[in-house]
Amino acid sequence: MPWIQKILTYVQTQGPALATRAVVAVLIAVAIYIAGRIITASLVKALARSKAEKLGPVLSSFLHVVTIVFALLTALDHLGLNVTTLVAGAGVIGLAVGFGSQALVRDVLSGFFLILDGAVSPGDFVKIGDVEGQVESVGLRMTKVRSINGQLWYFPNGHVTIVGNYSRGWSKAMVVVGVAYEQDVDKGLEVLRKVAAEWAQDHEDLVLEPPEAQGVIGLNSSDVTLRIVAKVKAAEHWAVERELRARIKAAFDECGVEIPFPRQVVYHRQEDGAVLQTRPNQVSA
Repeated sequence: MPWIQKILTYVQTQGPALATRAVVAVLIAVAIYIAGRIITASLVKALARSKAEKLGPVLSSFLHVVTIVFALLTALDHLGLNVTTLVAGAGVIGLAVGFGSQALVRDVLSGFFLILDGAVSPGDFVKIGDVEGQVESVGLRMTKVRSINGQLWYFPNGHVTIVGNYSRGWSKAMVVVGVAYEQDVDKGLEVLRKVAAEWAQDHEDLVLEPPEAQGVIGLNSSDVTLRIVAKVKAAEHWAVERELRARIKAAFDECGVEIPFPRQVVYHRQEDGAVLQTRPNQVSA
């Protein structure tokens, strides 16, 4: 057949040169791939020594794909194929996909910078929007937070605009307690200072600064408000507040400091609107 003869003739005349090109193209592709893996490993190792270490696996996967694509395109170009058309076609497809997945791109970019900045990490206790809980995972597209009641919340990273992280640096335990207006406020503050000092002595591993009884911070309808503030290790303030409340309640009971109930003052009037000449009655709400 004529076409078989043409093929045989082409192989006989162009075969050696084509084989040489193919071997060189393969060698170039392998060299690019090896160089890419070495560079990737170096970058991942460098990231492991920085706060962006969690980006290592993501960066490794991305550069692996980029290296393979670049090696293949270089090899095809050496074989004489027009890779410009392939790149242009891929660009058009990528543009179309980009317009159709803007939310996904936004989530991925936000996740990249969320991980790079180290704003949240698995195990951190955070507040995102109205949700407080422990971070279970931080991915490129989504962050998962387990709330106190056990619900698992999924946050697309593009919607994580403001994060409150309780696990960074330190926390402040603040306990607010009210005493009766009839009570001696100085006595109440003295009891609070004693409780705070004893607690700090028992928990030197948690305390970063000596606790402070800040005095009167409010005059409410039924009580005078006092407050204790203690600077403690990060995310430990909830446990500290619970223990301080228990100690304060026991100390107030022991020292006779009254924690009042809400009260109302009721005035009795006659039908004609005149106020009766009787003292107001205070009743517990």
